[in-house]
Amino acid sequence: GIDTLEGGDDNDTLEGGDDGDFLHGGAGVDTLRGDAGNDELNGDAGDDTLEGGSGADTLNGGDNNDTLTGGTEDDVLNGDAGDDTLVGGAGDDTLDGGTGTEDWADYSGVASNVIADLSDTVGTNAVDGEGFNDTLTNIENIRGGAQEDILTGDTNANHLVGNGGDDTLSGGDGADHLEGGDGNDTLTGGAGVDIIDGGEQANDNDSVDYSSETATVIVNLAPVSQTATVSSVTDSLSGIESVATGSGDDQLTGNGDANTLTGNAGNDIINGGAGNDTLNGGDNDDTLNGGAGNDSIDGGSGNNDLLDLSTATHTINLDLGDGEAVQDGYGSSDSTITRIEHVTGGGQADNITGNAAANTLRGGGSGDRIAGGNGNDILYGDGGADTIE
Repeated sequence: GIDTLEGGDDNDTLEGGDDGDFLHGGAGVDTLRGDAGNDELNGDAGDDTLEGGSGADTLNGGDNNDTLTGGTEDDVLNGDAGDDTLVGGAGDDTLDGGTGTEDWADYSGVASNVIADLSDTVGTNAVDGEGFNDTLTNIENIRGGAQEDILTGDTNANHLVGNGGDDTLSGGDGADHLEGGDGNDTLTGGAGVDIIDGGEQANDNDSVDYSSETATVIVNLAPVSQTATVSSVTDSLSGIESVATGSGDDQLTGNGDANTLTGNAGNDIINGGAGNDTLNGGDNDDTLNGGAGNDSIDGGSGNNDLLDLSTATHTINLDLGDGEAVQDGYGSSDSTITRIEHVTGGGQADNITGNAAANTLRGGGSGDRIAGGNGNDILYGDGGADTIE
């Protein structure tokens, strides 16, 4: 039959039956299970755990920090007061975090991809690959599942966790905390002072995306405490291998990983550091340095892109015409170079050959060989007995 069960002031465990039951936990840390039927579960006071079971259930957390889990049908989960965790389960569920400021919609148990957008205030704003559509209200934080999730925050301080899969996380306005987890994730903090963590899993390549920025972006992946500064606002980065910036005059510095650094528009300065890096200058006139490692360097569509090897400690043997650096000046011999017009050599006896563009080539050290190619070139031997061709 239809049961009404009421707990007391202690820590109670209440279980309904096959029909639609009414469960009230009362005070204390209670566990309420609806089982079958269309049940109503009320946690009341205390940090309660409510499990709807099968049936179209209504779960009300009450006071304090509760965990609410729906079941197989279309459930209504109300966190009420406190910072609650809401797990809809199967079905088209309604999740309302209530008055807390750290309420979670938890999809970590979902085996398919999840698309959730907290900025969508009209209609369904969470969909999973199994065809279930949830409506989220008063939710600040989201945990994704094991697949390729797309999680978007709003103007609040959101905490978005991708977990497994190649996830796309966008914080929006507010001081957000983004965690990519496993997989190759793309993270965009948006406005506000953000914490952006790609994850520390081996062989992952996590990206931070500032491509929509018009102001100067300064990103430094080299220190243990990675940072990105935009208009005097500094984000904290960790576990990031790749960066894309916007239309400002940006500065990107890599680390010992295989970084992909993309400047896009603007006169950018890009330094790869150690590792086999991919550098893309993008539009306008950029300055690039791959550092140690076998790098792929593309100056982009500008007409005055500079390969700056002035810090090189080894001999440079470089031909812009065939796009190869037999010796890159940092001890590597298999770098590729495209769309570079100008080169500054290092302190050794370098061999630098231009291409069909109007090159400016500087030797740097003594005993350099500088050859211009077919364009209208400017050649500088600088110090020492140099050969200019």
